[in-house]
Amino acid sequence: MKVIFIQALKYRQCIIIVLLATALMSACTKEKTPEGNPATIFVFNALENGTTLRANLSGHHPIKYITAMLLPARNNSKLYSEQAVQPVAFFASADTMPADAPVWSGDLPLERGKIYSLFIVSGQNKGEHVFQEENVPGFKADSVVYMRFANMSNGPAISVNIKGQPNGSLVSSLNFKGISSYTEIPMNHTVSNITYQVRDAATGDLIAEHITNDMNLYASGNAFLHRAITLVLSGTPGGTGANQRQITRLSMK
Repeated sequence: MKVIFIQALKYRQCIIIVLLATALMSACTKEKTPEGNPATIFVFNALENGTTLRANLSGHHPIKYITAMLLPARNNSKLYSEQAVQPVAFFASADTMPADAPVWSGDLPLERGKIYSLFIVSGQNKGEHVFQEENVPGFKADSVVYMRFANMSNGPAISVNIKGQPNGSLVSSLNFKGISSYTEIPMNHTVSNITYQVRDAATGDLIAEHITNDMNLYASGNAFLHRAITLVLSGTPGGTGANQRQITRLSMK
């Protein structure tokens, strides 16, 4: 059994690669896709209260916190697996669950070579998940970015628009745990940024904004051109601090 995870923290440049059931070989290395054709899972922590997670991917108990995948709140990690069924159990770190119970656990059905996304969210007094196979858009000759939206905030339905355009013009209504389809957003050298606005679908009240800066800079690479990007809304209605509703950018790469 071999499972590899690559953890990319929001505020670190270091990428940590750990092979489960083996010793920790290196603390900082470049991201490298394993040989073969494993399944790829993008994991996003959308839990409330700033909960940091540790992932037990071995299928055995107890969890070994020192080598377990670390996933801070509103961050994502990339996981590779060669198994047809991948057991996953996410624990709060430091643990606050009774009797060392996981926040969420389950078995993920996988196919080699395919891409999946997994969101861990706060449901009604417990952790819940959203898991789906991805169909990432392919390359096009046109200069575009593929943008979609995920509502991982446990509240009323949301809508999405580009600033200055009608409410709901990108997404008219997206319920909690919903993920929209990809929309092609044109890119050219005259547009340096776009502001996306998430609103309450019923009232039109603004919930959060996200600005995609430097879209027309290409000299040192471009973070948007031909990329498949998900803007994830997390937090709670009326929340402050760790629970304030905000948007996080997730690139499917």
